[in-house]
Amino acid sequence: TTSLRAWLAVVASCPALLGVLKELARDVASKSEKETPRDECNSNLSRLENLPRSAVFGSSIGWLVFYLSLGQRVRCVGYELLKGRVAIAESAAAAIGKNGSQETFSNLFAFGVKDATSANLTDVKLVVLTSQCWDQSLKTQIAEHLQKNLPTNALVVDYCDFL
Repeated sequence: TTSLRAWLAVVASCPALLGVLKELARDVASKSEKETPRDECNSNLSRLENLPRSAVFGSSIGWLVFYLSLGQRVRCVGYELLKGRVAIAESAAAAIGKNGSQETFSNLFAFGVKDATSANLTDVKLVVLTSQCWDQSLKTQIAEHLQKNLPTNALVVDYCDFL
């Protein structure tokens, strides 16, 4: 798990990453989007997949998605294969609502139990990979998917130096 302190250190040390985050945050601030309560649908995932956003491949229990959406106010979709981890992330998202802040942030994030190699990358400006435990075959598949489908000038942040 990446701590908030570690994530902020990565952001602070990478001007290109900070620039992309500012661009995505400006896009959120400039658009007046209709709020959709989280319990209404999985359509939040579909809606976000059609907007400028960031993505986390291997989002686990959601920390990096929350750092991006709640901490830096950018749209983010987390992709994770393990349903149990997504359930924990969704549970944390529901807890945000109990504290009264869900209306402000719920349209900024979504989680999908989905293979990242088939993730829609249209309008993705930033991809965060959590590849430290991935095997070589998966890393190669992800690299090919990113190369083929990621928009020009998008940024990829990875724990490893594979890419």
